[in-house]
Amino acid sequence: MPAAAGSWAGVKIAGVAPGNAALGLPRITGSYLLLDGATLQPRALLDGAALTALRTPAVSALAVRHLTSEERPLRVVLFGSGPQAYGHVDALLAVRKLASVTVVARDPGRAAALAGHVRGIGVPEVRTGTAEEVAEADLVVCCTTAREPLFDGRRVAPGAVVVAVGSHEPDARETDTALVRRSEVWVEARAAALREAGDLLIPEAEGAIGSRTPHGHARRSRPGPGPAAAGDPLRASSRAWGWPGRISPWPSRSTGRPPAEQRDIVRWAPADSRRNGVGDLKQHSLIKAQERLRDQVGHALRAALTAGELKPGTVYSAPGLAAELGVSATPVREAMLDLAREGLVEPVRNKGFRITEVSERELDQCTELRMLIEVPTVGRVTETATAEQLEALRPLAEEIVVNARAHNLIGYLEADRQFHLTLLGLGGNDRLVETVGDLRKRSRLYGLTGLDEAGKLVSSAEEHVELLDLMIARDRAGAEACMMRHLGHVRSLWAEARDEPVEPATGALRSMRKG
Repeated sequence: MPAAAGSWAGVKIAGVAPGNAALGLPRITGSYLLLDGATLQPRALLDGAALTALRTPAVSALAVRHLTSEERPLRVVLFGSGPQAYGHVDALLAVRKLASVTVVARDPGRAAALAGHVRGIGVPEVRTGTAEEVAEADLVVCCTTAREPLFDGRRVAPGAVVVAVGSHEPDARETDTALVRRSEVWVEARAAALREAGDLLIPEAEGAIGSRTPHGHARRSRPGPGPAAAGDPLRASSRAWGWPGRISPWPSRSTGRPPAEQRDIVRWAPADSRRNGVGDLKQHSLIKAQERLRDQVGHALRAALTAGELKPGTVYSAPGLAAELGVSATPVREAMLDLAREGLVEPVRNKGFRITEVSERELDQCTELRMLIEVPTVGRVTETATAEQLEALRPLAEEIVVNARAHNLIGYLEADRQFHLTLLGLGGNDRLVETVGDLRKRSRLYGLTGLDEAGKLVSSAEEHVELLDLMIARDRAGAEACMMRHLGHVRSLWAEARDEPVEPATGALRSMRKG
């Protein structure tokens, strides 16, 4: 995707790798090469995802600033829990006061983590919730890769604003036809939206909209239509429907040039950057790219720790691990410092990082805490969750078994984490989910590789299916007994595997390198 404007030129390279999720890597990858417009000499190589995480929320915030009122803080329902969701909260706070944020996401652990972040940056009321809560929202923000509508558009309140940024294919959408039918639609670039946005193309094919939709082009929102007046008939419909991630990037700060003069070239830079070359753009974007790589490295190292592939008591150097991962030593060193703050490793001067020992007593304590929390929660959820909610967990339970049989330890660990945290999330206690997630990190599954090779991992995996069947049958006592047995079984397997030799830096690390 090449582009040029004034003294700058550039090209974006993007791709989609569906299999990356199982490796703990981003599904969508991309890079942006910024060039000098006259000489075409490279000036910066930017991480595409980090750049999008800045630029898309900035455009959303611009639309929200012009399409909502400043009269009172906004009640927000936020769909998604990935980088775009985090970025949108930060961007919204830059232009509006927020009264509340309700996070709606498939993964309760990630939803709880995002809720904690939002709470930490000063939003008064934050919680996780369900799609039905769009009825109470002033602003609905959709930051997902959903292919089907996330909520019933008939429930959106008159005058509310809906910002949809995730779907970008003709057959995928985050919002439904009912919402489009009753909305005034504003897009960033009309031609592109009518060519690529399933949120519009599907309703158009169903006859819900005509040639006059979308009613506005996002660039007309400067100075913009402003919030509707009290007597404005458009107050009877949803006020906005945007795809800020689609076409022409706008700066999140003024560059001194009006949007109409900008084309497909990313300019996230203060006004004085034109005097200093790339200036803050290069520094800021490369830092963001480095942070993202550090997160990926941290994920791979945690997986290796959990699987027992990094041996307790052993010192590992950042360059050595970097060679295994296929990255430079800097993000490895930064990721290891993050792990040190969590108590999982400890720095060794001039040598690297030692994997901390977890004693039998500590493992027993972690298991006891999990039993005290998870067993009664499973019992309560057995009686309160709907059959549909429980049945929705079956693909995860079966995925755990499939990964165990396929010796896919990374896939096994991720599916197991999602199953347990999603199940606990049905109880409605976000802090409980966070606590169990932390206990899982600290009670590392030592010797998981050895258990897999001995064929014992499959039997442990099958207990998830058994638990789900008991819960669907409303057998509270049976479900509690199964969860107690499962946690005790896992703990006994840890004990058996403690003394088994483990070859360091195997599957978990190499999977990132291959990715």
